[in-house]
Amino acid sequence: MSLPLGWSRALGYPLGEPIAWLDCVPIVALLLWPLRDILPWDFQYLGLIFAFNCVLQLYFGYRISWHLTGHSRLVAIAGALLFLVAPPFVFRSSGHFPLTSHWLILAALILYFTSSAAPTKWRLAAGAALCFLAATIHAYIMVMVLLIDTGAHLRAAMSSKEVAGASLGARLYWIGLRVGISLASAIAGLIIFGLLRPLELLAYAEGGYGAFSMNLLAPIDPGNFGALVLKPQPQVGILQYEGYNYLGLGVILLGTLALGRRPSEGGKLLGRGWSIPESWGRWSDGDEAVLILRFADVSRGADFHLSLAPFVMPGHDQRVEVSANGNAVARWRFTTPDAQDVSFHIPAAYVRPDGIVSLTFSLPDASSPRSFGLSADARQLAFRLIGVRINLE
Repeated sequence: MSLPLGWSRALGYPLGEPIAWLDCVPIVALLLWPLRDILPWDFQYLGLIFAFNCVLQLYFGYRISWHLTGHSRLVAIAGALLFLVAPPFVFRSSGHFPLTSHWLILAALILYFTSSAAPTKWRLAAGAALCFLAATIHAYIMVMVLLIDTGAHLRAAMSSKEVAGASLGARLYWIGLRVGISLASAIAGLIIFGLLRPLELLAYAEGGYGAFSMNLLAPIDPGNFGALVLKPQPQVGILQYEGYNYLGLGVILLGTLALGRRPSEGGKLLGRGWSIPESWGRWSDGDEAVLILRFADVSRGADFHLSLAPFVMPGHDQRVEVSANGNAVARWRFTTPDAQDVSFHIPAAYVRPDGIVSLTFSLPDASSPRSFGLSADARQLAFRLIGVRINLE
């Protein structure tokens, strides 16, 4: 065992170099090192790594699709399959197996979309751990994960009332501390496995940077692999194949359709009692919050499915009572702050003749983070509304 981990004098003899430079996923090599006397001499684990990455690509593809499509399981499954057969992912399976670790990017995006304006210690630790893990697999992946994690902290700083009201120096400190933790974790991973050697920085002064670049037409360029409609696009130099990132005709069509749709009018459903919009949804603010909907067919009831996360502290539960046009339809008591799905039914008899349904959330336990000493946030919070899905009878 040596430091950096995976150092071998048999490589680049007699000086030696770390095995991390050989695209072998050094952290897996380290985990298998104690079994070196048991495994066959010609054992290789790259195929197992690709299979493992396929499973995680499918899983995190499902998670991110489920989140972005309003928690529709069928659409999430279809989205997960698109991630699994994505051309950039399949292309890297031809030899650069560490670069098939796209699930790390998807996991970082899930943290980005699901983190609140006041990141918890768990969220900060998860982001830092993801940056460290990416650094132990491949530096390219690490840079992308780190940028996404940085974006999550910047978004939190812009949406947090506590940070927005602070001085410029305090805001920079708030952002710098959180980004610095993730950056330090990533650098630690690079140093531990020898991908970065601080005492030998001149070893990185070599030509060729920019040769293996990504053409700006890469998302619509199928390359030499063929496509139903699109043709290969001209490239600058012969080495831009490394920047292959064709989205695929299906994703391109879905993206075009999504851009052509009218913007969401979800904000018009909200009555009183809601805080400012954030990337993941809205907090309730006060002891009562109202959603107002109009049914096109007053003869039909509906099942409502809400995704929410209550503001719960030790010794402080959250009670929520829901009424539709004055008729009680649900009552919950939350004891944990985890995001969860809840449901209730509104019969057709509760729908007004004009189709209006006014959902009132009574929140007797709403309280402010300031009252618990968490921050200066004085909003009376009960739960954050992440998503709403309605199934008509």
